[in-house]
Amino acid sequence: MVKQRIIVLAALCLIGVLLGLLSGCGGQPPEVPQETSVDRETEPAKADVTNGVIQDMRIGAAGPFFYVPGTGRSTAVQKYNTVTHRVSRACPDADCDGKGLLDDYNIIVTYMSADGIQYYGVIPLLQGDGDTIHLIAQDIETGKITEITTLSSAEQLPRSDVQVYDGQLYYMRKLLRSGGDRTDPDDYEPVIVRRPVQGGSEATVLRLSEDEGLRYVVKEGMILLTAQGVSLVDPETGSRRDYPLTEAQKAEWDIAGTAGIHSCAYRNGILYFRVAALTPLDVPEEDRLVESGPTGDYILSLDLTAGTYRRLMDKQVYSMYLSDEGIYFVPTEQRYLYVPENLTDENRDQIVMTSFSGVLCRCDFDGRNEKEVYRNDKLSFADPYYFAVVDGQLYGPVSEYNEKTHRFTEHARFAQIDLKTGEIIEFTGEGA
Repeated sequence: MVKQRIIVLAALCLIGVLLGLLSGCGGQPPEVPQETSVDRETEPAKADVTNGVIQDMRIGAAGPFFYVPGTGRSTAVQKYNTVTHRVSRACPDADCDGKGLLDDYNIIVTYMSADGIQYYGVIPLLQGDGDTIHLIAQDIETGKITEITTLSSAEQLPRSDVQVYDGQLYYMRKLLRSGGDRTDPDDYEPVIVRRPVQGGSEATVLRLSEDEGLRYVVKEGMILLTAQGVSLVDPETGSRRDYPLTEAQKAEWDIAGTAGIHSCAYRNGILYFRVAALTPLDVPEEDRLVESGPTGDYILSLDLTAGTYRRLMDKQVYSMYLSDEGIYFVPTEQRYLYVPENLTDENRDQIVMTSFSGVLCRCDFDGRNEKEVYRNDKLSFADPYYFAVVDGQLYGPVSEYNEKTHRFTEHARFAQIDLKTGEIIEFTGEGA
């Protein structure tokens, strides 16, 4: 086949995940309550949509609500009510004029809900402190915001999520070494700290190496990602168990190792994660319009008690979400949405392809019993960091394919898809 220069338009990821969060302050600022007034919504009670599963998503779940970063012109955090299908701003300020920590032009880098509180790490961009991270808590019922601590650029670590376990808040930060120079970044050391959810001061739990970071805090202990694999540390005693991924496992499973991990999830003593595949998909030469197929991820699991890894399936995936029913995923696929009828020099750049399938699948937690649950080849859905499936309903950003422009719509909208009927249910209200 004659090689041709082809502009490949890859599938759009709705929001690039800014994975930077929380390291702490040398001094402890007081808790500062901010605006407290907000209209209460009176919908029927509903169980927490997370179903006891923890996972890396840029979509927060608490009760009947999803908390989602804004899209398009507005970057304010939106609150989607899955019972009333009403959307409103999570910002409790009456006018939400850009001055609130959940309002426009702030980047939200974590979502974590526990016991009626939603936790955020916020980087303000237009308030004169864009190099800081604010750790804040929001009461789900009243909307009240409390600032827990603020972290300067010297005190931040490149990656961490806020974790809540047994009434304690855990997060990573850098602490100034004894006798260190506050102006010298090398005088700070990375640590995990914890503090009571209801007030109190920080206490150092664990000093970290440069190549490891906190992922979750669960009943088995603190789950750390390291350059070698995963480690489990008891926050009370400091005892540690290391689970390295061997070179033989990486080769057998065709994976890049922990450097290629895209997301994690935890359920019932099992850690799940997507890890980058090393080998592109094998696309038959007669079907190729590019030199090789796209590269996706494999789903791996680690049993924290047995210390054993598994690759759940041979199929490469684009996205993953754990629910009560199993693992939902979209396979990676070289899929052409538009190919000119005649490939000439004039139109050879008009080929449009995606690296994700138009199919949503589900399998058991061990990777078995895979089945297709939804198909729509003209829709972009199930973003890798930005969707949820609850009670047969998919929630997340959707974008239609435009046959005239050969593009998915630029600004996707948050919507609900009934996986049985295929109906797309819109949310209404401010910001919808």
